[in-house]
Amino acid sequence: MRIDRFRFVFLLLVSGGMLLPSGATAQWEHRYTKLDDFGHHTYLEQHELPILAHGPTDPAPAPDGKHLAFAAQGWLWLLDIDSGIATQLTNSADIDARPRWSADGTKLAFVRDTGSDTAVVVLDVASGKEATINTPTIELDPEFSEDGSSVFYTSGVGGSLSLWRHDLAAGTDTKLTDLRQVERNARRLADGEGIVYLHGSGAHRTLRARYFLKGSDSIIHSETLTYHLTADTHPSEALIVYSAPIDNDYHLWTMDIRDPRVTHRLTDGNPFALTPAFSADGNHVYFVEANKARQFELKRIATYGGKPEVVEIVEWQTAGATGSIALTIHDADDSPVTARVSLTRRDGHPVSYDRDATYFDPQTGRHYFYVQGDTTMTLPVGTYTALIARGPMYPVIEKKIRIRRDRETELAAKLTPLWDAKTAGYVSADHHIHLNGDGHHRANHLDALRLMAGEAIDQLSTMSWNRWQRRIDAPLVARETTRDGFSVQQAQEVRSHFHGHIGLPGTKKAYAPCRVVGQRGIAKLNLPGAGEFKVVFVELIAVAE
Repeated sequence: MRIDRFRFVFLLLVSGGMLLPSGATAQWEHRYTKLDDFGHHTYLEQHELPILAHGPTDPAPAPDGKHLAFAAQGWLWLLDIDSGIATQLTNSADIDARPRWSADGTKLAFVRDTGSDTAVVVLDVASGKEATINTPTIELDPEFSEDGSSVFYTSGVGGSLSLWRHDLAAGTDTKLTDLRQVERNARRLADGEGIVYLHGSGAHRTLRARYFLKGSDSIIHSETLTYHLTADTHPSEALIVYSAPIDNDYHLWTMDIRDPRVTHRLTDGNPFALTPAFSADGNHVYFVEANKARQFELKRIATYGGKPEVVEIVEWQTAGATGSIALTIHDADDSPVTARVSLTRRDGHPVSYDRDATYFDPQTGRHYFYVQGDTTMTLPVGTYTALIARGPMYPVIEKKIRIRRDRETELAAKLTPLWDAKTAGYVSADHHIHLNGDGHHRANHLDALRLMAGEAIDQLSTMSWNRWQRRIDAPLVARETTRDGFSVQQAQEVRSHFHGHIGLPGTKKAYAPCRVVGQRGIAKLNLPGAGEFKVVFVELIAVAE
């Protein structure tokens, strides 16, 4: 078979024209059980489920005030705060995340994610015994009741993510809420009379207070387009702490539940502070934030104001022995090249990267990261599968490796393209990608260039997007960055909500969402400072012979 031409679908903004239907179709397939009230299940899987990261996430201070549980590398760890020593608590094939303590400090409840299903696990810390709350659909975000006899959690039973209460002794479940789309992140109130929880429906994200004896359930705080709106309740006061955005930043705020008008911003500058949790005495708030290497760090700040400080992890005590891998990636000319790497242990547990962000592909269920030429990683002893790829023109390299105790295993990969598109006069480009939306990491043009090199994409138009009160990446509009033949240009997203949304390169200034008029397949866009345009869909069709 010889490939003469390709099939392209272009979205062009031209003065005049008409809207032509496109014959190209594509369908994203959900991996987790489909819910009834999510039109785009990808948003649920991208924003509501646990993440895999090498550094600490989901801090859960213990009731004794001396320890803190957190998730890292897909497992749970217990940190001795004074010594800085973190001890591995779980070693499952799946991803364990979002731990919460019982009030007596004997149990941890957390989420276990298989990559296609989630469950709530209750761990007896002393014995290591586990009990599972699971159904064929999604379970998330456990929280113990005040007396430890039951667990509040989220379940998709019935077709919507609602709050439930599980009686640990009887094994029975009671449904507590029945709102649209997402109710999760339940936190018990200090007086034991209710909970605070997150409700998300579309772009509307709220914190609600539910009082069991009063029978009331009401909004105490509202945001829009705020996927990281999570909260924790103070152990003794009618106070909550939550993470909420201003443009590209995420700040920490405290709020008096008795009077939601009273709020206090804890953080200054340009933070990206996520998953806040009160210390046992309520005097500090623990949270996580990614550093310049895009690795999460554990931090804390005084509840009533102060400067954030890093909580150091000086030693990681793993569940078993470790070794290392030395990975080198070259092209056909033996020059170092950037590529996408996915590493999984024989039992399926994915490997996270300690030098850059770790990503997840919800279509294949693979976690991956980008390696620039070479890297060395420390891994638990065992057999692993490595998948190394670089865009659609390179065959995927698959290799088995064995990590041995206190030894270094070398893995070399040479990537040779099936066809040299650039020599043939073709340029690859992507005009619909966001640097920042509401992911867990912030990105800049240098991060984009690394991804481009790893996927062999020559040109990229990253889109700034302005919706509701947020102006995401607005300062970057019109900026262009070039390195090693790869070029990133910051474009502006245009949202008509009629034909979808497209990237507009070349604009010099950020603007609020455009106004759209038109009917019967013709969409006119009135763009500030640019005049009126019509959208034309042009389809060039060719075949493989």
